[in-house]
Amino acid sequence: MEWKILSKLDASAITNTWQQMDRDTFNDMVADWPKRIEVEMPKEYEPLRTEVIKAYENSKIKVRDNVDYRKKKEYFTDLFFALDFYEIMKKYNFSVRMASNDQVWMYLCVKIFPDIIHDRYRGTKVKFENSIIERNVNEERFWKTRRRIYLKVIWWYIYLSMQVDEKGQDDLIATFNILEDNSTDEIVQIVERSGAAGYRVDVYREIMKFYSANRDKYDNTKFRQVMVLNTAKTQIVEPDLIEGGVQVYVKELFEFVN
Repeated sequence: MEWKILSKLDASAITNTWQQMDRDTFNDMVADWPKRIEVEMPKEYEPLRTEVIKAYENSKIKVRDNVDYRKKKEYFTDLFFALDFYEIMKKYNFSVRMASNDQVWMYLCVKIFPDIIHDRYRGTKVKFENSIIERNVNEERFWKTRRRIYLKVIWWYIYLSMQVDEKGQDDLIATFNILEDNSTDEIVQIVERSGAAGYRVDVYREIMKFYSANRDKYDNTKFRQVMVLNTAKTQIVEPDLIEGGVQVYVKELFEFVN
């Protein structure tokens, strides 16, 4: 599949049009979004959209039907959807190189799945001079803030947390198991702290595994401290080269903040 892109300028122009609509006009557009998207989007995106929409709706149903999941409704909606979304994108040969291109994510969020983004993140309130202005859409989650673009965030959350089986294959069940006790705060911490040299995938995956196995000792405040410390240390330390490798490096990160 050839992934299309959307520039920040074009994404801004589109969402600015939405922002300028009066509330009734905007709500009418939202109600009509599925039909409008299907008419306007390229044909090659149709199977992808069908699968992703189904995955998102299923994630909401899973949360709705389980009292434990409802206690962290937003997180579990994100987690179930993220796992399915990651697998769907893999079927379409979506690569890390594509995932590193914000313009690909902007196209997906603004042109193909704006209804999902808006459903998960409704409009925002912003302070202007001495008044509060209600905005129709949360532009940060569509394109404006690169580490908060919704589909990008959930894809990277799964990729950076992915556990593998004995054959080196992605293990979605094991990945769910290490992530189920987390919250939206952990999503923010892992995705927004890439470091100067980018993500160290092996380190991040081990951090998530160790954190899950030791939740009796570490809460999300300490997890945040671990991520900050890791970002600083990997600028001067190569985890693979220390005695014991990545596992020892990660263990020492947690022990230091404790």
